[in-house]
Amino acid sequence: MVKKRLPINNAETRMPEAPSAAPSAAPPKRSLVQKRSFAETISVPTKGTVLCNRYELLEEIGRGAMGVVFKALDKSLDSNVAIKVLPPELASSKKAIANLKQEAKLAMRLRHPSIMGLHNFENSDGCQFLVMELLQGETLEEYLLREEKAPLPVSLDLARYLGEALDYAHF
Repeated sequence: MVKKRLPINNAETRMPEAPSAAPSAAPPKRSLVQKRSFAETISVPTKGTVLCNRYELLEEIGRGAMGVVFKALDKSLDSNVAIKVLPPELASSKKAIANLKQEAKLAMRLRHPSIMGLHNFENSDGCQFLVMELLQGETLEEYLLREEKAPLPVSLDLARYLGEALDYAHF
């Protein structure tokens, strides 16, 4: 639950934009996270699906071992949220669901600027999913892929944000 889009582009730490060069062959896309092969084959609802007659899935914004994350419209409140749809192999396990519900109960109590807010745990026709705060902006992974080396002030800010979040969540 600490996948917070950190304020790394504030006025104090903003890096100057690199001069744009002439178009050339794009380098192969790098990733800091090795994708797990089964994560690419998770069977999940698709764009346009409405869950619980309330959440309309607008676009996929992330994918990992624990599921797929969508930007979604909460039609009841007319606001955007993030929906994390759990993979079928977890959604069918009573133990995994019980563990996830317990984790969700604990995570819903956390209110901190560097911790993503969790709104609810839902079940729609056997599809288990989390409703979370939608964070806009660049992810830490995207930033680290873009920058060859993070300047010291940025690195210190990131360490402070992460440390404060971990301290808050675990004490």
